[in-house]
Amino acid sequence: MKPALKLQALKLDVRAPFGGRARTFRLRLGEAGALERECNAGIGHILMRLGTGAFYAADIRETIFQGLRGAGETDPAATALVKAVVDEEPLAEHLQLACDIIRAYILGLPDVPAGKEQGETLDPATSPPGTNSPAP
Repeated sequence: MKPALKLQALKLDVRAPFGGRARTFRLRLGEAGALERECNAGIGHILMRLGTGAFYAADIRETIFQGLRGAGETDPAATALVKAVVDEEPLAEHLQLACDIIRAYILGLPDVPAGKEQGETLDPATSPPGTNSPAP
């Protein structure tokens, strides 16, 4: 008898610090389509460009803008945030966020328990050395 397939709940939202506080980013079909039109490439091609370093500035900027819109920000609020944060900092500062937004849309992300940020682990065996040992 085969063991039952264990499915992991995946989510489309990315929660990350941006503009001085934690914000949610999400692409839906409409935002993904707008991103593809603005960047003149399919969503997979945009992710490939981001991952290989052969990206255009719009690949990062528009991914973040559309991610804010998909999470409920109004167009004026999303525009103001992108102008204040993305346009005023080195573009590379936002590369990982753009990748995460698109990956969440394509693949989904594991659900993160309350009180933990994305990227943190609950498993001490996978924690960096010295972070799971008792205090002296």
